[in-house]
Amino acid sequence: MPPIQKSIPVVDLHCDSLLEIVDKGRNLSIRSDRGHLDVPRMKEGGVEVQCFAVWISPIYYPNRSFERAEKITDAFEKFVKENRGVEQAFNSKNIAEINGQGKIAAILVIEGGSALEGKLSNLDYFYDLGVRYITLTWSYSNQIADGVYERFPKSRKSNQGLTEFGKEVIKKMNELGILIDVSHMSETSFWQVVNCSKQPVIASHSSVWELCNHKRNLKDGQIKAIAEKGGVIGINFCPSFLNESGKATLEDVVEHINYVVDLVGVDYVAIGSDFDGIDSTPAGLEDIVCFPALTQSLLEEGYSRNEVEKIMGENFLRVFKEVCG
Repeated sequence: MPPIQKSIPVVDLHCDSLLEIVDKGRNLSIRSDRGHLDVPRMKEGGVEVQCFAVWISPIYYPNRSFERAEKITDAFEKFVKENRGVEQAFNSKNIAEINGQGKIAAILVIEGGSALEGKLSNLDYFYDLGVRYITLTWSYSNQIADGVYERFPKSRKSNQGLTEFGKEVIKKMNELGILIDVSHMSETSFWQVVNCSKQPVIASHSSVWELCNHKRNLKDGQIKAIAEKGGVIGINFCPSFLNESGKATLEDVVEHINYVVDLVGVDYVAIGSDFDGIDSTPAGLEDIVCFPALTQSLLEEGYSRNEVEKIMGENFLRVFKEVCG
C-alpha cells in the first residue's frame, strides 16, 4: 500500500452493498470473495469513509418505496451495530472522531427520492435516521423530477422536469443539511435543480459524457455548473460509463478524473465507485482492495500529494462539511 494511502481520508461516495445484505444475505463483517466490498477489504483498501446507498428500485413506485427504504435502513442499522470496525457518521466532527478511533465512518444515503412517497415529513424522518444525501431520481421519473431514461411504466409522465413537490424537497433539504445528488437525473431536471438549490450539489457516481457518450454521464456544461456551485463529481467505475466498448481499465478512470481536473480544476472531482451496484468492474479495480492502485496511478500521472488527497477524499469532505455540518 502506498504510504500516502495510510494517511489520507479515502472516501467512496457510493456503493450498493446494503442490497447484498438485504437481498443476498451477505455478511459484510466477514471477508468474502463475493461482491466488491466488505469491512476487511475496505480496511485493506484504505477506505475511511463509505457512503452506503439505500437504492429504491422503480418496481416499488409509487406506494411501496418508503417501506422498501425502511427495510434497507434497518439492515444498515443492524450492520453498524454488529460491527466494531464501522460507525455511522452524521457530520464532519463524527467522521474525524470515528476515523481517529481507527474505524470506518459510514454515511447513510438514499438513491431514489421516490422513498419520500410525496411527503415532506418523510424527509424529516430520513434525516433523523442519518441520511445525508439523496439522489433525487433513479433514472426514471418520480414525484420529484425526471430521470435520464424513458418513462418506467408506473412512473409519472416524463419530460416535465422538476415538480412543485420537488422544489419543496430541495428547499427543505437545503434547510436540514442534506446534500442533493443529481446523478441519474434528466438534463432538464438537472438544470432546474442546480438553479433551485441554495447549496452545493453533487453527482455522487457519474462520469464524463465527452469521453463516453452514455446517458448517465455528465456533459461539460453540467460539470462546470456543479463546480461553480461548489460541489463535486464522483467518478463512477461502471465500465459502460467509462468506455463505449463496455470494457474499461483503471487507466480509463484516471482519464475521466483528468478530464474533470482539466475542465474545472482539481477541487471538484471525487470517487463514486458504485461497487456492488455494477455488474462488472474496470481491470485493475476489481474490488475495493484496489484503491491503492488508483492512488498510485494518480501519483504516477503527475498529481501532487495534496492533489491526490483532494481527489481521494478531501474534496467531498469539504462539501459535506459545508452542507451537513
